[in-house]
Amino acid sequence: MEIDRHNLEEISKVEVLDKANYFGLIEGKQIMFCTARTRGEYIVLWCKVEKSSSKYRLSTEGQKFSENKVFNDRSSFIGKMTYISITNNLNLWNELYEEKLFPFWDPKSGPFTYNENNLKRIALCQVYKTQVIIEKQDIGLGRTSRKLNNSVKIEQLTNDLKKRIPILPNQLFLDSQNKIETIINKYKKPS
Repeated sequence: MEIDRHNLEEISKVEVLDKANYFGLIEGKQIMFCTARTRGEYIVLWCKVEKSSSKYRLSTEGQKFSENKVFNDRSSFIGKMTYISITNNLNLWNELYEEKLFPFWDPKSGPFTYNENNLKRIALCQVYKTQVIIEKQDIGLGRTSRKLNNSVKIEQLTNDLKKRIPILPNQLFLDSQNKIETIINKYKKPS
């Protein structure tokens, strides 16, 4: 599979996720998370040390799921991102939750209530396991938007993407993507 050379600089971006989002993505339990990003096709996935976000409240399933997860300051996962605009609507979050497409977040006290007027998009993330081990010292400073500073590992990731294998088989990913997009489109405001 050929990688578009103009996207290679995007590999240096790092997304710092809560435990529920990080482990949900790398274990294939969900394919989406909330974001302020609008660009960046390939993003290194990293995890916060804390159990959960101070921004969103977890669902009961999310609390049980994340409390036994241990992140050891290294990651070998990269995500191929697609950004989708949303209308932040409680019915949208309820439906995503009920359909088990975003199961770890409380529909009302999760993303819906955090920054209610500013949450304008979600990211769909197809996760790939790489052979490259990213460690804490490879990543620059910042709260959620950081850069991978190790040029050797950026080059290794670039080469690794040529033989990438997704965590979720393509058909399962596409099925979830189609369900999410169908739900989101139901709640979009007419233009």
